[in-house]
Amino acid sequence: MWLSWRRSQLDMFAPYLGENNFSYSSVVKAKKNVERIAVIVILYYNGFTQTFGKFQDSYSKLEHIHDQIYQLREKHVSSQDPKAKELLRQSEEASGDFAKIRSRFIIEIRDLSKTMF
Repeated sequence: MWLSWRRSQLDMFAPYLGENNFSYSSVVKAKKNVERIAVIVILYYNGFTQTFGKFQDSYSKLEHIHDQIYQLREKHVSSQDPKAKELLRQSEEASGDFAKIRSRFIIEIRDLSKTMF
């Protein structure tokens, strides 16, 4: 029964486990680690689901922007190109957002560890 409940939990949160369709391999490796964290959070730390969802959304947005920048670089598009400039601006903004959300997630995990022992 416990196992079937956990499976239903994973099915319910399947959208957290996205596809790896990026242009460069380092993001695929990082995304796999985020997916591993998602499984742990979903199965064992339900209280972190909302915070982790924000973390994952922020991470995905940042990686999507970085993938677009990578694709432009592969095409040898100048950094002065309007689209490249806009993506770099978005990257800076998304990086700041991700840093804030990541910090909040880490603080919550650290606080949890204090109550566990």
